Amino acid sequence: VRHYGRIIFGLFDQLKQMEPGKERDVLTRLTAHQMKRDLMQWGHSANTDEKVADDLARYTDGVIQLDLSTFKFDKIDLREVEKKRKKR
Repeated sequence: VRHYGRIIFGLFDQLKQMEPGKERDVLTRLTAHQMKRDLMQWGHSANTDEKVADDLARYTDGVIQLDLSTFKFDKIDLREVEKKRKKR
């Protein structure tokens, strides 16, 4: 799970401790989008929305559950991701 990094795991811990509400919803959205970008940047073939939702639920001990029928990921520019990957 190195592709997520320490910062994301810090966010998982923070999300687990937050009370439900608008702040937690915003942080959940930001975290999920970053997780998807991280998966794409590291070249994982399993960079689906379901993978992000499953990992988010797993690493927050089930506290955060993304409803993929209502949660929509922002479009990610693959060219930008490829540029970042080549810099590694």
